[in-house]
Amino acid sequence: MAENNPEISIKELAIATLRAVASDANAPAAARAQSARTLLELDGSIGKGSETKGELETRDLATLSPGELDAEIARLERETRTPGRSRK
Repeated sequence: MAENNPEISIKELAIATLRAVASDANAPAAARAQSARTLLELDGSIGKGSETKGELETRDLATLSPGELDAEIARLERETRTPGRSRK
């Protein structure tokens, strides 16, 4: 955990946990959907501060298929690894 490993921040731990829940096919659909939504909000893709409304913002995330959730998580992971990407 973050308190045992000073190299991992609370934020990194929280994001890793959200990713794990969102991509866990055995987790309840509501937990996966909420985790995915929170990741999208943290990324600035949806919610307050987002500049454009995407398809996910108008859909209930609980209706997304596991494949759609996986694709969105993969996209977010790619974006967070992009060097020099500015945060909104």
